[in-house]
Amino acid sequence: MIGLAIFLIGGGIYDIFRFPPPVIVLGGNRLLFFVPGDLSAQTMVESIFSMILLLIGFLGFLMISRASKSSSTRYTTLLLTVGLTLIVIGVSLMHLLLTLK
Repeated sequence: MIGLAIFLIGGGIYDIFRFPPPVIVLGGNRLLFFVPGDLSAQTMVESIFSMILLLIGFLGFLMISRASKSSSTRYTTLLLTVGLTLIVIGVSLMHLLLTLK
């Protein structure tokens, strides 16, 4: 169920119906992995990258949820630290991706 939600939010429906190019090839062997200046279009790599970032953020929230159920203080601290780090990484990289667009 979570995988389906990540697929839908990450642009899976767009990928199925529009079948975007994997990357954009520019002259001189340069590749673009995202469509700059257009928020309504995306490449396949960009879609997969956004799905991975959503998964990273979800795993962070899952770890924080598991930390609240743990009785060991050290394990709880570890889960909270790793969970918050994953959330910050996911949100920061998603923000960077949107800024590049």
